[in-house]
Amino acid sequence: HRGFANYLFNDEWTKDGLPSKFEQIVETLREIRTKRDRNGNRYKDYSIFVTGHSLGGALSQLLSFALAGSTLTRDEFPKPVTAITFASPRVGNRDWLREYQSLE
Repeated sequence: HRGFANYLFNDEWTKDGLPSKFEQIVETLREIRTKRDRNGNRYKDYSIFVTGHSLGGALSQLLSFALAGSTLTRDEFPKPVTAITFASPRVGNRDWLREYQSLE
């Protein structure tokens, strides 16, 4: 079933020619990374947690995998990217699982 991946990565699912959901999330994370604290210091020490329940759990597994392993984001965000899911449908096949585990 490719519906979860299509929803997250396919820009044809967005309206008005907007970037894919993944690209929108990455852009938001980039904006957050440029924020500064009251003293003008950049936030350097932070972690990324991706959470979800049910369909959101499946999407969070895909998103955490993409954030940790995508060439688009590999060197931009801190590792590890932690996924916490609840009652999620199965995502991927055995090959995908091995790749997911290799990012741990």
